[in-house]
This record gives sequence, structure tokens and C-alpha cells, in this order.
Amino acid sequence: TDISATELAKGEQLIYTIYLYTKNRITNVSLLSDQSFSGFFQEWKPISNQIEGTRKEYDGKIYQVFEIRKVALFPTKTGELTIPQLKFAINVYDPFSFSFSNSRKIFRTTKELKIRSRQIPGAEGLPVGSYRMELSVPKREVDINDILTVKLQISGVGNIKTLPVPEFEPNPYFKVFEPIIKRSSRFTDQGISGTINSEMTLNFKKKGVVSLPSLKIKLYDPLKGRVVDLKTKPVHVTVSGIKEKSDTAVVAIQKEIVKTKLDISYI
Repeated sequence: TDISATELAKGEQLIYTIYLYTKNRITNVSLLSDQSFSGFFQEWKPISNQIEGTRKEYDGKIYQVFEIRKVALFPTKTGELTIPQLKFAINVYDPFSFSFSNSRKIFRTTKELKIRSRQIPGAEGLPVGSYRMELSVPKREVDINDILTVKLQISGVGNIKTLPVPEFEPNPYFKVFEPIIKRSSRFTDQGISGTINSEMTLNFKKKGVVSLPSLKIKLYDPLKGRVVDLKTKPVHVTVSGIKEKSDTAVVAIQKEIVKTKLDISYI
């Protein structure tokens, strides 16, 4: 097994990898133990149908080495935490076996590991990760009866599934509809990397120069070793025109449009 750290901050990403060293032909590897680790939020790397091995020397002998499991672990509490033993069933090709598959089954177990999670002073309750954030506004001049969809993107390394997404607060200048938020993540050499895409639809109430305020996230960045503030730059939008009456002006966003046969209707 390989572990990226034995001591880290609460919420910081830890990569745990299990390798199989073999001189035999392997037909299948099955995990028999429970994959749920107490005290961690976890994200397992998807298992590939075919795994390519590499040649490696160990204790003076050459083996084929396969990465059979990999998981990103995020401590959810402080103190000493345990990564338990994991038991595997391994089917080894054996031409002299009496089984239909010409294989025999052996079992191997990983060792139990201990890690220590600590609370960073001043970072209590903050998300942990290394991210960047950017706001995209498609146009800076709009009619007061139009809608404006702005896009917020957050990307980086960390637990993207639990990262909070900032939103514009209600104000006298524009109405904000419920955002459409999409999250995606994948395994990279650095561990779990991910992206959040948030679309916020605005409907303006007053004309003139309207400021879209800065959006902010406070978090602990383990690469920098300190608490950081992610923030977007304020954006100014010029709103013009005459506001139509509420009974004639209809603002429709994507989630409020339904298609019925050949027609669409606003609900």
C-alpha cells in the first residue's frame, strides 16, 4: 500500500493506493471488505476492466505490479484515525486446476494504517482545498425586461462535492433565480480534481449602472498552508429601457420551461 501522508489537516485530501505485486497471471481481483472507512469522506477511483502492469524490482526479484484500488480520503474529524485492513480474493491462472476457469483462488490482506488529523487554528469550519474561481458575464448592457445569465466556475483539487457555492444576495436592483449548479470530479496525479459550474439568472428591477458584487469563499489551502479568500471582481452592467407591466413581461428560465409534443409552455 501507499499513502500520501500520515498527518494532515481535517478535510485535507489523502490518497491511499493498493498495489498487487505478482509473478503469476491474474484473472480477477475482488475486494471482500467493506469499503466504508469510519471518520472519512471518501471517493474511490473507478475500476477499469483492464489494468496494465509495470515491471518493478522488490527484494531482489522482478514483479509485475498492478494498481488494484485507489481512494481519496478526507478526514471528517480530528485525532488518530484508522484505515482498516482490506481483504482481497485473487484468482490466479493455474493450467493444472480442476476448475472450469483454470484458476485457483488465493487471499491477501493489507495492513492496518494509522493517520493523524488536526484542526488548523483559524480554519475551524472552513472548506479545505486548492481552488480558483472566475465569474463570466456575457454582456455589460441589457434591456431592463431581459434576463442576464452569469456563469461562475470553481475548479481545483479537493472535495468538490462538499464545497459551498456563493450566490448573489437579494437586493433592490435585481432578482436572482435559483442557480443551476453542476459538479464534476475525476482522478488525476494530484488526486481528486473537480469543477463546479453555476449559472445564475438575473432579472433587473431598476435601470442605470448596476453593480454585481464580488462573490467570495473563505477556505484553508493546504498547498499554501494558510486561510485564503477566493473572490471574483465586481462587474458593472448598464441597464436601459422601460420596465413593462408585470402582467405582460414574462421572464422564463430553463427549469420553468416544459415541452409538450410540439409546443412549449411556461409554468
